Amino acid sequence: MAKFKRLTTGALGALGAAALLSGSAQAQNIGQELIDAVMGGKVDLTLRTRFEHVDDDALAPGGGKVKDANAFTLRSVLGYETGRFYGFGAYASAVDVSAFGGEAYNSTVNGKTDRAVVADPETTEVSQVYASYQVPPGAYGADPNNYLTGTNIRYGRQQIIFQNHRWIGNVVWRQKFQMYDGARLNYDSKRFGVNFNYAYIYNVNQIFTERSGNRADWRMNTHLVNLDLDVGHWIPAVPAHLIGYALLFDYNNGAPVGRSVPVGSALVGQSSSRASNKTFGVRLNGKFPFARQRGPQALTLVYTGEYAHQSDYANGAGVIDADYIFGQLGFEWFGVHLSGAYELLSGNGRYALQTPFATLHGHNGWADQFLTTPAQGLQDVWIQAGLDTTGAVASLPDTWRQVLGNIKLLARYHDFNSDQGSIHYGREFDIQAVKQVTPQLSILLKYANYWADGDNTPATQLASNITQDTQKWWVQGLFKF
Repeated sequence: MAKFKRLTTGALGALGAAALLSGSAQAQNIGQELIDAVMGGKVDLTLRTRFEHVDDDALAPGGGKVKDANAFTLRSVLGYETGRFYGFGAYASAVDVSAFGGEAYNSTVNGKTDRAVVADPETTEVSQVYASYQVPPGAYGADPNNYLTGTNIRYGRQQIIFQNHRWIGNVVWRQKFQMYDGARLNYDSKRFGVNFNYAYIYNVNQIFTERSGNRADWRMNTHLVNLDLDVGHWIPAVPAHLIGYALLFDYNNGAPVGRSVPVGSALVGQSSSRASNKTFGVRLNGKFPFARQRGPQALTLVYTGEYAHQSDYANGAGVIDADYIFGQLGFEWFGVHLSGAYELLSGNGRYALQTPFATLHGHNGWADQFLTTPAQGLQDVWIQAGLDTTGAVASLPDTWRQVLGNIKLLARYHDFNSDQGSIHYGREFDIQAVKQVTPQLSILLKYANYWADGDNTPATQLASNITQDTQKWWVQGLFKF
């Protein structure tokens, strides 16, 4: 609680501190301007209700298969953002996660270990609270061509997302999001086609609640750097983004590094700080239309290539040494998307590349069987097909466009293998449909089916979830006001 008080005091106090920096010519209006900034903000409200069913062949602590999970939950977030006071502002939000129907699932804290896990424990707590500063219009000659335009600084508890959530994300799929405590500088320059991010993080507030003990907070001294260059801004013939990143994680002893230490890893039983690591990587992605006229009607090549290397940092163990490779190639045309990809998180039996702060649900299958990379590594080969119906129904009458339009369909098939040895972990099929009913309301239907390869997978060397079949399905409604 003291930590939240410090964050809240800093966020709200920033507006008052800014008053001391204003010129004497504005002194007579300073009080009213401050009041206008505080009172003239905006409220945001998000409600997300979801039913999640899990059929998991994992074993219960007392023996036998765990019971199916049925989780009916509601996520409510209420936030308030102040207006700007000479560039200064603040934001605060609270989240409540409620469960209905008797919590017929293992939330990780409710003691129902005889049921499958749905990591959405009930809680009510602060979600975000931060103070911010951004270069205001007219300041320092600010205009779209000014060097400082696009500068934004934040301090406090906040969400941070880099690119596709692969390394740094907010775990948006779970009902309680992952937040970061620290300071962040963002420079988004339209003039130079550059988006630069630097963040210093001293704690990660995870999806678990305070009832989870040390799993709720991950203490660290971490530096994150991400530079996104819009190549097309400088070379119009090359519509691409070139991204470089450096992620330096220095974990405190006592940090919950379980998701970074798979079964069989050389780090098992060692202090938390021994999992500290650094990752340097580069990513190139873009879309190349085969026609001069760009848009959904043009046949477009979609491509991504990425490489990163992870090694020990600070007090990290020397065994930390792994590579990341990702490549994707596909096409888009009239709202249809077809692509295939290869992803490698290397492992040698003693250590495998880990990404514990990613939004992991979006990677390596929606059944969430690879939240921790096995010590033998992971090779994920997948193909996907998607359809956005908006363009396909454009010529239909209004009534049919309203019914059939604004629907996004996606299906994906994964094949999972180890990097070291010849272990075939299993396969997975995922499919979902999202309907944007109104600008404020969307509905989602989703299904995931993971088939473990019981014949070739040595269960004694792997986490038990990887060796067990799992099916999950979801029905969700999202309201934003």
